[in-house]
Amino acid sequence: MGWQPGCSYLDAMHHSSKQRRSRRWISALAVVALLVAGAGGSVAYTHRYEGRAPRGTVLMGQDVSGMDRQALTELVSQRAASASLTLTVEGTPTTVPLSQVAHVDARAMAEAAVSGAGSPMALLRGIVGKREVKVRYTTDKDARASLISRLSSTLRDHAVEPTVAWDEGEGALTVSPGRTGDGIDPGDLDSAVDTAVRRLSDHVAPVSVRRTEPTVSTEEAQAAAHSATALLDAEISVTVDGTVHTATKAQKASWIDFPVKEGHIAPTVSQERIKAWVSSPTAEAERTPVNAINNVDSAGTVLQLARPGKPGRRAGNVDAVATALAQGLGQGRSTSQEISWNEVPHSTESRVVPNGPERFAYQARAGEKWIDVNLTDSTLTAYEGQKVVQGPILINHGGVGHETVTGTYKIYLRYRAQDMGCTPEWPYCERDVPWVSYWHKSYALHGAPWVKEFGIGTDESSHGCINIPVAEAQAIWQWSEIGTTVVTHY
Repeated sequence: MGWQPGCSYLDAMHHSSKQRRSRRWISALAVVALLVAGAGGSVAYTHRYEGRAPRGTVLMGQDVSGMDRQALTELVSQRAASASLTLTVEGTPTTVPLSQVAHVDARAMAEAAVSGAGSPMALLRGIVGKREVKVRYTTDKDARASLISRLSSTLRDHAVEPTVAWDEGEGALTVSPGRTGDGIDPGDLDSAVDTAVRRLSDHVAPVSVRRTEPTVSTEEAQAAAHSATALLDAEISVTVDGTVHTATKAQKASWIDFPVKEGHIAPTVSQERIKAWVSSPTAEAERTPVNAINNVDSAGTVLQLARPGKPGRRAGNVDAVATALAQGLGQGRSTSQEISWNEVPHSTESRVVPNGPERFAYQARAGEKWIDVNLTDSTLTAYEGQKVVQGPILINHGGVGHETVTGTYKIYLRYRAQDMGCTPEWPYCERDVPWVSYWHKSYALHGAPWVKEFGIGTDESSHGCINIPVAEAQAIWQWSEIGTTVVTHY
């Protein structure tokens, strides 16, 4: 094109540029026209590209043309999970997972990437230029605040927030004042996060330091401490198997946090720490199941039940109890809860033993009364010869330092009821112990009405005597007599 009178050089150049753009659009339209020409061409094109990123789609700096929703979602999720953010403060680097502070919406990004899929206009835009899909994310405010605090705490003269702690002498929550100091620039952190998220790749960025005041004042912290101290007057308790456990003021104070959020400080109750407090006595009262044992011969034929099974139990409402106690404390309202229990069933095992008389701990005459006390299985079985008369019964026996003696003995003294201990040389006193049969020195078989559980798991609980459930102890006492053999063994 030559010079034309009445037109400036710039006008000519502008006119030329418009012509070139027009030719590109015409060329692009021609391509689209060719693609969709013919019967059914448009439908075929739409079907082929439906649900896929159109040509020229760029995501996280990467061309993702032709990728479907699932592939796009997986790509974004993987990149988001693997990306890290390294922030350098006065030469000291701190690296955290990017996902710790930024939550990327992979599905929304995949949907944005496939937007317009199958449209001829989307194809046209891809021929003419690129389409950058914006990364969609939200910043975790709590994680951001925590990271700012963490980075600032590495500075030698860092700002300090007021702190609230329990003072046993004062019997209250008291405040240590904050102080002015250095802190990182939150704007630098936000810029670094945004840059890292836009590419979803590892990113290193410097963070500047500035002089800063504590986020909250000492007066605000004192007001929060005062309001939290008032909450401690609420009585918080949990009952486990009839025993009431009541939290002290110091314990309740340890369950209260004072997070600083968006320039404010307010007491919050930690449900997790309350749960740990509830779980301590609860765990002691839980029981694993103890399997039953059948004595069987080498062919697997059951010869005798050797040990009854003992169901276990697990607390069924620890979370609910912790939630209720946390709510009560948070409202300054006295709250009591009780642990409920779920039974855990036991299984049955087989133990191969000889099928002759040698399997018995005592070779009794036919019809002879004798009592087998198996300290390994924590059972008592009454026999006449080799015939079971009663049992096996779950029992408790001597614990560490007070072990039950082993051997073959005979009952030599019996009482329907007797006080046990209750003299200076004994560390205990039990009145009216029922159905007592002495078989060696001060060792006896007797009922134990104070015992809640018998058998493995609670078995080593006596001072050497054999503790038996009262009803079974009565039956054994009424069946046995002076001279009845008692065999104790492992």
